[in-house]
Amino acid sequence: MPFGKSKQLRGGGLKLNVIRNGGKARHYLQIHGDESTAREVLMDHMKTNQGVAFLVDNNQRNFSQGGLLFDPNRIWSHVGALANIDRLNPRISWSERMYLIDRLDEDRDMLLRAILPPKGGLLFALHNNARGYSVQDEVPISDKTSLADAANTHEFFLCTSEADYQVLSGSAFNVVLTGGTRQWTNGAVVQVGLASNETAELRFAADAVGLSAQELLSRVQQQVFKGEMKRPIVVRSSAECVALVRSNVGAFCVAAKGTSLTPDVKPIPVR
Repeated sequence: MPFGKSKQLRGGGLKLNVIRNGGKARHYLQIHGDESTAREVLMDHMKTNQGVAFLVDNNQRNFSQGGLLFDPNRIWSHVGALANIDRLNPRISWSERMYLIDRLDEDRDMLLRAILPPKGGLLFALHNNARGYSVQDEVPISDKTSLADAANTHEFFLCTSEADYQVLSGSAFNVVLTGGTRQWTNGAVVQVGLASNETAELRFAADAVGLSAQELLSRVQQQVFKGEMKRPIVVRSSAECVALVRSNVGAFCVAAKGTSLTPDVKPIPVR
């Protein structure tokens, strides 16, 4: 099929324009409407390279469905979609929440079947870097670094595979290796429990590390993407926080002062 728009993929309130050029082994996804550079790069790439591109039909970062917002890059699991809906719609009612999550759950498998490449193929997700983000943000928290182009700090490869790092570290580009999952000193994997947006618990957690609530959520998302953190579990009350910690030896979260703790749940001093 010659280069050009062939159809539009719709599901769960999401609209994606599908562009095909020859083979199907490589799929490309541009999911945020406000990331125009990613769109331009992908459109230019598809003119001379084979594959199937999925470009979001929207000029905003989030989609609106029935007056409710959702981030289209946070819908690919039931748990992730719930956390995203709660964060972007803090005053959502139970019925509204169920309506939107049901729509997303209903169409998720269909969307994934279309977007994921055939066995042995590759999927490339294109994004713009956050403003000001550079390799210098990653160096202190990376396992290995190679800064062959130190003058251009905004241009770098972020690897989660040792094999990929070994290949790229011999190039003329900046490369960092990350991806080791965070653990406590006893070897338990860290599991964060986060309250919904606009709550006192989330603001306290953000203040404790010198960030705004939105900055904290963005930082957590970055760490999850890089494989350094497990996806946070949403807790909607102090009681849910305590229940999470009791059921998971590596879990921690913020509960309201005066919350009743069981003997196997210990408070952590914050300095």
